[in-house]
Amino acid sequence: RGEFLTGRFGMLWREIGPDDLVVVDMEGAVVSGTGPVERSAFVIHSKLHAICDREVVFHTHQPWATALCCFEGGGLQRGHQNSLRFHGRCAYDATFSGLAHAEAEGERLAAAVGGNDVLLQRHHGVFVLGDTIAEAVDMVYYLERAAETQIRAMSGGRALAAVPDAVAAAYRRQLDATWARDTEMHFNALLRLPEAQVLPGCTPPPKPKLKYTTPEIWEARKDLAAAYRLCHQRGWDEGICNHLSAAVCLPAGAGEAFLIIPYGTKWNEVTASSLLLVDNAGEVLEGEGIVETTAFVIHRALHRGKG
Repeated sequence: RGEFLTGRFGMLWREIGPDDLVVVDMEGAVVSGTGPVERSAFVIHSKLHAICDREVVFHTHQPWATALCCFEGGGLQRGHQNSLRFHGRCAYDATFSGLAHAEAEGERLAAAVGGNDVLLQRHHGVFVLGDTIAEAVDMVYYLERAAETQIRAMSGGRALAAVPDAVAAAYRRQLDATWARDTEMHFNALLRLPEAQVLPGCTPPPKPKLKYTTPEIWEARKDLAAAYRLCHQRGWDEGICNHLSAAVCLPAGAGEAFLIIPYGTKWNEVTASSLLLVDNAGEVLEGEGIVETTAFVIHRALHRGKG
């Protein structure tokens, strides 16, 4: 790799558009774009791209994950399933010697990353490496959620219950099976948020036709959509994970089904007409999109047992 894209020094992240990025070569020269590149940004990104051989490098100081870097012996523990996303892919660097202005420090950080995707550096912050921007965004998001959950749990003064290593490894394998698809869907959902509208093509999908919806099912659609949006307002959603559902009876004695969110949709995007109507065989009767496998398995079983 001879060049990489990064933000122009002196800009807030919320200001940055495509035209504000600069192309930098491995000697630190700005090849395309205008404006300077901060020295430590150049050292960190040039070395991690070159030595770790990864397409995308994020360096952030997000609150909860950075707070985790301040603990003695800091790092993620296997206390929650979000932490398990990083099982075997997160390193901890206990060395901090100031700003990374020397190229030797960039090389040392690359060595500390090793073959991992995430590095937590004591007294400093977070480094995330991915093969796509979608992967890196997904990891930064869930790393922050995992760190927040861990610190909030630790504040209770009781020891964390650790997930067994074998279970953590099995969970990682489950995630890896659909990793590329899931990270892309999560990123696309984030692109539909108003603050991401700097990018073109982020328009909502057309409303689907509703073949089976009766007046009773429409009322259930409205109530469930409202529940999704209210939960989002209170911060109870997480990326494109988690799910709410409502059981309904199909017209003309056609059996039972349930309403649920299409996979890849943010909770604040949900409308009455965008919810999927799914039967107990997993067939989507109404709506556009797919049902996430665990969502279908959980909600079908719980609705069947409601009697």
